[in-house]
Amino acid sequence: MTNLRLRADLALVLCTAIWGVTFVIVKDALAEISVLVFLAVRFGLASLFMLGVFWPAVRRMKFPSWWAGTQIGLAMFGGFIFQTVGLRFTTPSKAAFLTGCCVVIVPFLSPLFGEGKITMAVWVAALLTLAGLYFLAVPRTGFRD
Repeated sequence: MTNLRLRADLALVLCTAIWGVTFVIVKDALAEISVLVFLAVRFGLASLFMLGVFWPAVRRMKFPSWWAGTQIGLAMFGGFIFQTVGLRFTTPSKAAFLTGCCVVIVPFLSPLFGEGKITMAVWVAALLTLAGLYFLAVPRTGFRD
């Protein structure tokens, strides 16, 4: 394995670890504040940071870009609301798994946009994901703890 490949793999592992830890941090934060306050602070700070970084580009934006961004933002807002409210009622690991399962949906949507067909590997991944969801969601009656 080349040095560049190793560094890329380690960076991916680091990103995954940070992503996974955020579910625990959010769960802990929700014990102290409401979902809407948490999301307002989280995305308000992120917006201010991004505005500072991209101010020249923001100043040049026209209405169609603002409108598209608003629509995308509202869809993201809905997703984050549902995800964060759901995190109040489950464990961080289950919430992270369910969020990760959304990735499996993308290849099934691709043919709708003319991006090819669904491969056997995608079907296998989807079935394995469904099996994981089953083991997470179905009560363990009849099994010993």
